[in-house]
Amino acid sequence: SYAAYQTSCGALMLCLLNQKNGPEGMKHLLDQAILGGDDPKNLIKRHFPQLNLTPSSLHKWWTLQLSRMATPPVTETLTIMETERHLQEALTLVKYDPDTRTTTTFPVDNLEEAASLPDLKRQLSNISGSLFNLSRRSFPSYRPIIVEYAKLVALMQTDKLDRRKAAPKISQLREIRELSMKTARRVRDYMDWYEINTRTGSGKTFDSYAATMKMIREQEAPANTPIARYLDDIEKLYTLPAKAPVPPLYGKD
Repeated sequence: SYAAYQTSCGALMLCLLNQKNGPEGMKHLLDQAILGGDDPKNLIKRHFPQLNLTPSSLHKWWTLQLSRMATPPVTETLTIMETERHLQEALTLVKYDPDTRTTTTFPVDNLEEAASLPDLKRQLSNISGSLFNLSRRSFPSYRPIIVEYAKLVALMQTDKLDRRKAAPKISQLREIRELSMKTARRVRDYMDWYEINTRTGSGKTFDSYAATMKMIREQEAPANTPIARYLDDIEKLYTLPAKAPVPPLYGKD
């Protein structure tokens, strides 16, 4: 709760500083706030009049600032597991069956299935863009893998791909990805085991580690506090797909 409060205060400060003449308005606000003779809301209204257009203007700007803070920067590097998940999504092709009106998905390296798509070129163009964007944030060891998939997609776009020659390379890329995931899981489990065993009162065997991990990974009942319910509402709103209906919220507490 205290961390959420600090984050909210930080977002409010950034929201005010990012307004027109924000630093100057903040200086005057602090000069008067230190005297303690006025309500904080009145101080904000006086020194940041552009936020006083509607009763909810400040709340909207504050919410927008929180959204910006939660958005990962382009330069933030993904973990191995996150990179693999994004790579799977980027390499996915979609096939629509007009008879049953259903869609199926499959990876782009399924060359025979890919060749049957009437809009293959369009989907390959989307995949190419997704791979380029992913390469800037991917885990370093995955970048050569992404480059090889980008080459594969480029050959498919120009109809220069030899399926027979490409098959061994595709198999090798799958093996490297599978090995990378196995290694990542082993590293994660080892680090978890090391952390648990360096704490006093924990068992020193792998059995105790496995039992502890099982307990940690079991779904816990959500906290039923005003702060927890408020954060749940915020999460629901900011993870909505475009034009999706607003989900039921807890409301004010």
